[in-house]
Amino acid sequence: MSKATTNAFGGTGVIIRRKEGNYSNQRKLVHTGYKNIGEVFSPALGNIEFTRLGWRHMFRANRAAKYKQFSLDLIPYLDKIITQPSTDHAITSNKEWASGNFIYRSTEHLLKYEKVRCSAKQKMGIQPITVIIKAIEEIRYPKCWQASAMLSQHIDRRVVLKSAYYKLKDES
Repeated sequence: MSKATTNAFGGTGVIIRRKEGNYSNQRKLVHTGYKNIGEVFSPALGNIEFTRLGWRHMFRANRAAKYKQFSLDLIPYLDKIITQPSTDHAITSNKEWASGNFIYRSTEHLLKYEKVRCSAKQKMGIQPITVIIKAIEEIRYPKCWQASAMLSQHIDRRVVLKSAYYKLKDES
């Protein structure tokens, strides 16, 4: 795993409001907002697309309800968080393979934002949290890239959100 830590903004000024109430109604509202986001520019990764892959991963059946709720609380604030430089950036996996005349590379990135805070009705005050965002970067380029003129026209790159959630600082 490759890791870089900076003294970046890391979510400074973002306060997430924990919501309570009807889970299914909240999920419908957040899903509409998620689809409307489309993509957000990240200083570390460029444009991150919000696709069905990320939604399905965050709300898969075998995921604990507590973590689904944390993702629901976080999604409306993702565009504000991702546009800031992350506190930590790690590469958790990297796969490379060849198929046909192309080489493919898939890299999973983990971005941490340590300076985000959260407010809840039950607890008075604001708690510090750590926001964790995972994104998958996919790149495709020709096998014979050294011989290609205007190589940038032959490269396809895409970054897709895989998951987003937060942890309370005392949970780690």
